[in-house]
Amino acid sequence: MNTKKIVSSMLGLAMMSALIVPTTTYAKGEKPEREGVPSNFCTRFSAKSGELENRLADKKARISDAQAERTAKLSTKQADRDARLAAKRAEADERRTEQFANLKGKATTDAQKAAVATFEAAVKAAIVARKSAVDAAMKTFRDGLAALASTHQASVNNITTAYKTAVDAAHVKAKSDCAALVAPATVRATFQASMKTAKEKMQADRKALEKLGPQAEALAKTRNASVKKAMDDFKAAMEKARADLKAAFPKPSPTPSV
Repeated sequence: MNTKKIVSSMLGLAMMSALIVPTTTYAKGEKPEREGVPSNFCTRFSAKSGELENRLADKKARISDAQAERTAKLSTKQADRDARLAAKRAEADERRTEQFANLKGKATTDAQKAAVATFEAAVKAAIVARKSAVDAAMKTFRDGLAALASTHQASVNNITTAYKTAVDAAHVKAKSDCAALVAPATVRATFQASMKTAKEKMQADRKALEKLGPQAEALAKTRNASVKKAMDDFKAAMEKARADLKAAFPKPSPTPSV
């Protein structure tokens, strides 16, 4: 899975708090008050306030559930990848065991037997070193992504919570003003202004969040560099081991032609 897909899987819902969109008109389809027409905002507000609060809570719950589902799917994908890698490593180990057995069968002198034993030990050490380096690089990468996701989501949750707090305060103020028999047009104007302020603040806070893409790409670049070094080190170790083994099995001199 490439870095962009991983980031999308882990963080694709991070900004879904945008679904909790405030609106300056209280109810869907509500028309602006017309001059000279008595306002019934407080009547509608009393009937609809609970409905809006429930919609906000429901959307927030759906976002949370979707985030949990995506996190679970990513964990499953990572586990599947690890299982496939483990299976490939096991198959490679079996092939090497057969190769070592074949080499031992070809060793006829004590020097050759010792060379084969040295070669086997060198190969196994190189494999262990490569595995440790690759696994460490992958763990660092995954841990880094998880930390980015956690920090980012905490910031998003704080923004969403702050917005809901502002909305709740606007509701409380409107209810209080309606109960105090403040002119409905004034209550409506105050409520809409508060909702507009809450919306603008949420949008500004979201824009201020640091982008995750560059940070994730930096983690991927570090991982790739570590994996490449592990592979290069393994290749160098194998070349040396083969050269040492080859020296113990000199090719027979060619038969002179008559």
